[in-house]
Amino acid sequence: MDKTYNFKREDYNYSVNEVWDRDFVDVRNNIICHRPTMDWECYENYIKYLNSQKFRWVNNGYLDLGMVPLAMAPSFMQAQVVDVMQNFARRIGVTSYLMPPVSLLLDKVQKLGSDLWVFKSDLAASLRIPEEKATLLTVLEVVKNDTIGVK
Repeated sequence: MDKTYNFKREDYNYSVNEVWDRDFVDVRNNIICHRPTMDWECYENYIKYLNSQKFRWVNNGYLDLGMVPLAMAPSFMQAQVVDVMQNFARRIGVTSYLMPPVSLLLDKVQKLGSDLWVFKSDLAASLRIPEEKATLLTVLEVVKNDTIGVK
């Protein structure tokens, strides 16, 4: 089981609400997260961490279907992220799909709520960006900065 600090490999200077000043286990990918901030930084770090572990991926989720995840969060944040991202998808006019949850690092995932996916081509068209830039990290930047260039 990997141990991370707010889903980074090494501890760094960040503030955490004392309620979350402990270890959480992401059962989706079997990662221990020490002192998660439970915010967009935490989710972004999680996705970056998973991308850095691409050599360990046991599957690609729905990426092979031309889709991009909007909500594929740590198990302890999943419900909140799905809610926010469903509203985001509606706001930019992209059809989103609740899909069975996937784990990139484990053969099967424990029961979680659904993941939220969109087609990459739809996301790119709505954000007016090239398709190769239509990634979850791009979406997180857009949501974080609220700089949505919708049609």
